[in-house]
Amino acid sequence: MSFGCADSNTKQPKDLSRFSENYLSTIQQNENTSSFQDSLQYCSLNSLIELTKEKDAHLTFWLNIYNASVQVQLKQGLDKYADKDRFFNRHWIKISGKSFSLNDIERGILGRKGNAKYLEKIRCKKSDPRIHFALNCGANSCPPIRIYSPKTIQHELEQATRAFLQINSSYSVLTNTLTVDELFDWYSADFNGINGIIDLHRNYGIVPLSAAPNLVYSKYDWTVNPEAFDIESDN
Repeated sequence: MSFGCADSNTKQPKDLSRFSENYLSTIQQNENTSSFQDSLQYCSLNSLIELTKEKDAHLTFWLNIYNASVQVQLKQGLDKYADKDRFFNRHWIKISGKSFSLNDIERGILGRKGNAKYLEKIRCKKSDPRIHFALNCGANSCPPIRIYSPKTIQHELEQATRAFLQINSSYSVLTNTLTVDELFDWYSADFNGINGIIDLHRNYGIVPLSAAPNLVYSKYDWTVNPEAFDIESDN
């Protein structure tokens, strides 16, 4: 299979963000992805470090790799989703001679909570809480899967954020209550706490600017939902 990211003499991908787009697109098309997984192992650590200098390419690569890795895991058997701790924490994603877990990517690379020293060199320079509206872990409550691209990722993240809030958040004038997805409880610190969560909903028109609502968390639906691609996205 040719995916245009490795030259003829090496399996090292030339363009990591483009490589990740093609990887996820191949999964969407239900084609074999073993060559992509093989090439990921040949990514040099230096190429991953260099990627941190390009914010949008860095976000693109790791968002697509996370979403692709989840789908690869689910294709091996939906029963793997039963043990959530193992699903998210097992180090099975092989990149640049290292083994990563899904939580390594979400918390340690896209976030700021990983402890492993090799994560420090390749994590984003500044975390963006909108990643939580872009990462699909296979659950029914997850946002749909988009194939992100560096040129459009900021617009796409805005779209993903707006869509997630419109579907999962609601404000009641009668009770002055803002009901949000449980995801906001887990990652409250990423949104600068309760006040930050409310401010976010003000910015997207869910909560009136003058309101100071009470916060209620709705239950996350962990029902497994594979291949939940956003067919209406721009990609």
